[in-house]
Amino acid sequence: MPLNDRQIKNAKPTGTGKKSKLFDGSGLYLEITPAGGKIFRLKYRIDGKEKTLTIGKYPAVSLSEARQAAENARRMLSDGQDPAAAKQQEKQERKAAALNTFEALARRWHLPSYCKRPPISSNSQNLRRPSNKKNKGRKETHGSIVYT
Repeated sequence: MPLNDRQIKNAKPTGTGKKSKLFDGSGLYLEITPAGGKIFRLKYRIDGKEKTLTIGKYPAVSLSEARQAAENARRMLSDGQDPAAAKQQEKQERKAAALNTFEALARRWHLPSYCKRPPISSNSQNLRRPSNKKNKGRKETHGSIVYT
């Protein structure tokens, strides 16, 4: 029997501390975690291996959206594509596009590893005048600059 919204809202985690599943049909199910999280997943087989595809968390993804996503994944399976691999590739493309913005390039340019010279803080020891042994303990002044 397919799931409905009332069953999903009333679903509670089991007292044993294990994950429980409410099946919708055709491999789509709602997994209820011991902490109370509700996650839509799709169980499928490709190349003789059983895999699961996470569709999304319940309040953010409705039952109808989960069914639509499962239908799209089944369509990909019929074309011979792995829906999980396609999802990962899509995620990588989004990540690469986010790194290719002007802001990301500017931030990387300002990193110390991009600078040609060492940072001033590490070079500040070279700005001090080397002390002579005979002038040890006395301060030398040159104008308004005090050397120690």
